[in-house]
Amino acid sequence: MRDQSQLNRQLRELDRLLEALEQLNLRNQNLVPNGITLRLEELGMVDVKGVEPSVWIPRVLDELQRIRRRLASMRRGRTT
Repeated sequence: MRDQSQLNRQLRELDRLLEALEQLNLRNQNLVPNGITLRLEELGMVDVKGVEPSVWIPRVLDELQRIRRRLASMRRGRTT
């Protein structure tokens, strides 16, 4: 199980990746650089190859929300 500090690090990393994806999307770029793709894979995201930034943005937002809910639950003393 991940502790709070690990989840906070993941949250910050996903925030940075989300910003990069939004910038790519604003510039109408359809290809996500390999570095971003690799980092998304390392963070547990699946099916990352060939996915456009506009598809990734809601997926990353969903994962950010999941982590935030988990952290809030942990702060209240529950770990689910």
